Amino acid sequence: GELIKIPADLVVISVGYRANPIPGVPTDSFDTKMGRLRHVANRVEGMPVTYAAGWIGRGASGTVATNIPDARGVAASVVEDYIEGVSAAVPGSARVRLGKILREKGVKVVDWDSYRILEEYEMKMGCQEGRPRVKITSVEEAVRMVRGEEG
Repeated sequence: GELIKIPADLVVISVGYRANPIPGVPTDSFDTKMGRLRHVANRVEGMPVTYAAGWIGRGASGTVATNIPDARGVAASVVEDYIEGVSAAVPGSARVRLGKILREKGVKVVDWDSYRILEEYEMKMGCQEGRPRVKITSVEEAVRMVRGEEG
């Protein structure tokens, strides 16, 4: 046994066969008989802005390919909640906590509105060249562009 340390800011645990109750998750949100989180449209019951996919949402059944529709369902619910402002409206939500952590670390975040500015700019540049868009491939350049900073 050699110990290898890998720096990470986020770890998603995805091992095992049957889920057990999760610390911090209300007991009524967990179905102990099925070994899964109770959810509607991948939204965990009793836990705003918390989503379930794969075996934690379905119980121990299916294959890796079975998880793809689950993941798409989570993505659709996340987008729907974001558009409806659900994430921002929930104090202490993952989105709020993540934003706080990123600000504390001095990370410059490009939000959805900034992305739309970037997208519009890329399409405008592409139109000038007779293309659908000219993709900005440098993260630094993209951040400078949406923030109106000179490069």
